[in-house]
Amino acid sequence: MKTKKAQVAVETLLIYGVTILIVMLAIGALIGFGVIDLGRLLPDNCDISNAFRCENYAVTSTNVQLELRNTLGSNIANFTVSIEGEGDNAGLWGCTPKVYNSTLVNGVLSNVVTVSCGVQVPVGKKIQGDITVDFYTVGSKIKRTATGNIRATVS
Repeated sequence: MKTKKAQVAVETLLIYGVTILIVMLAIGALIGFGVIDLGRLLPDNCDISNAFRCENYAVTSTNVQLELRNTLGSNIANFTVSIEGEGDNAGLWGCTPKVYNSTLVNGVLSNVVTVSCGVQVPVGKKIQGDITVDFYTVGSKIKRTATGNIRATVS
């Protein structure tokens, strides 16, 4: 008697285990083929390390626009913004680094920084990329670098 109850319990566990495995494989296949897009559930975000704060940003199919606040503690003389990233297996964005030869006062929000890109992601999809800002403080000839990332919906 006891062996038949144990056998039924083991068979039940195996049936549930195989069923769960099949469902997980089906969900994995749907995500892998892009039918289910879990990236759209993540919030938009722009974050740059210690020298800048990314306050406003927008991504279109032709460019990335940023408004950066200088949080370094001193004025910045010149800066160059570079962006690299991938989105939905479309490949690199193809952004051209943008050079700004103006002084950004400590604590002040920059004018709109527009980096020309060839984002090949459909409108409404999320993309993610890395931001690199090379800059000089006023009176210094030593180049410094701030890095960060951006995740945004293409508009």
